[in-house]
Amino acid sequence: MIKFFLHAKHWHIFLLIFVIPMGLNFVMMFEMFSNITANLNFGEGNPPDPTIMFDHMKYLPLIILTTAIFQFGWQWSVGTSLHSKLPENTKMNIKVFKAFLIVPFIYTIVISVGMGFLFKNMSELMQMGAQMDGQSPPDELPKFLMFILIFILLHLFSMVCIFYNIYFIARSLKSVEIQETAKGDQYIGEFFLTWFLLIGIWFLQPRINTIFSETEIRE
Repeated sequence: MIKFFLHAKHWHIFLLIFVIPMGLNFVMMFEMFSNITANLNFGEGNPPDPTIMFDHMKYLPLIILTTAIFQFGWQWSVGTSLHSKLPENTKMNIKVFKAFLIVPFIYTIVISVGMGFLFKNMSELMQMGAQMDGQSPPDELPKFLMFILIFILLHLFSMVCIFYNIYFIARSLKSVEIQETAKGDQYIGEFFLTWFLLIGIWFLQPRINTIFSETEIRE
């Protein structure tokens, strides 16, 4: 898998990370709105059934998870492989990079599973909400607020991890190319290209292909 990401063309990565997930999302949305339109009772004044939408949205977590696998897989492959080619005087903590890559990936899995459960049981949750309308807050409210706080903190930490990984890849790429420790003003362009990978992959991947030619790969 690592070898694939290192030697794949820019359009291969673009297809895997962006085009295929966007296509699946378009198909899901098209099917959802088609079913909603088909079940509308025109002229009777009845609103559309929201459960139809939630029934289709249960596929969204799978799309998100698939995108995350390819994107984090690319980052893992590029980051770890570039680290092995860094100049001797360039010190980059590969253990921190790996840990900070695993954290947002696990976070994405948790979010995907939670979204899947939410969409699958949305009808029951809506009924419970209607029954509790006008009633006093349940005893579980403090626990729920604590869960929300933990979720926000985990989200913020995942964002820190993602930006560190972007920095790691950008600085490693530039350091390998110039064969010395890259300074901030030297890899700022690579940082933004890695951050906005939708555009950056067209510029970064050819440079990665050049560094990791077939003759340099040893399994």
